[in-house]
Amino acid sequence: MNAEESILSIDVGTSFVKAALMGRDLKIRHLSRVSCPSQDLGEGRVEIDAISVMAALDNAVSLTLASQAGGICGISLATQRSTALAWNPRTGEPVHPALSWQDSRTSPVIQKLQRHEAKVERKTGLRLSPHYAAPKISWILDQNLAWRRSAEKGGLRAGTISSFLISRLLAGPHLQDHTNGQRTLLLNLRTLDWDPWLLRLFRVPRACLGNLIPASGNLGRVRRW
Repeated sequence: MNAEESILSIDVGTSFVKAALMGRDLKIRHLSRVSCPSQDLGEGRVEIDAISVMAALDNAVSLTLASQAGGICGISLATQRSTALAWNPRTGEPVHPALSWQDSRTSPVIQKLQRHEAKVERKTGLRLSPHYAAPKISWILDQNLAWRRSAEKGGLRAGTISSFLISRLLAGPHLQDHTNGQRTLLLNLRTLDWDPWLLRLFRVPRACLGNLIPASGNLGRVRRW
């Protein structure tokens, strides 16, 4: 990183997407913010249009890069870690609106699994809660038998919204970093891999989940902007 290069930092929050340029001193040189609200449908249902999130991300980044004279040496991405969705890998389109981290429609499922909570916590470090992604992914797949069958064959992708955004930014790869993967209730903290027992418990097919990767590293080149 030379003196004229910057880090592009993207924060996908609940109501806004922010994009900032940071220099070697980690001070913000420029910041743009674009609204991207979720939709509260009542009765614990909160949904997000993932395509609108991607559009807001593109808009925020474009506004920020318009102020940049030097190059970009790296990109960081922070997101709503427990927001989950499923999408078609050929079209890149979600099959259903993303379920926000705030969504609690899977509470009845979580109640039925309470006897397994101690084992889940030993494996994941998390208590059972509708907040996390696993029950959300399973709920989405249950809305259409064809979606579930496709997911079982790897024809449908699923994961946190970070996984979806990375696939868009890198034009293809299905990746899930360990830190966001941990918020699914499906990652075994000892093996750092998807846990077969947890996958069966939450009825999430392994074939639809992303390849697990470290939270930092060279994932590829973004050619979107």
